Amino acid sequence: MFATRSPMRPNPIAVSSVGVAYVDEATATVGLHYIDAYPGSPVLDLKPYTLSVDRIESPSVPA
Repeated sequence: MFATRSPMRPNPIAVSSVGVAYVDEATATVGLHYIDAYPGSPVLDLKPYTLSVDRIESPSVPA
């Protein structure tokens, strides 16, 4: 329930759509392009882009 995308969710944390810059499996690190958070802020959850929920004008998928 706390990880839903609903605007009526019980937690006030931000929800942002961002691009994935890199994935480092060795260190279990995911690098993100611009995100509206302070540097070093923890990312609590990652969800895939969902066309019916997210509103990105021209989404793209890396090669």
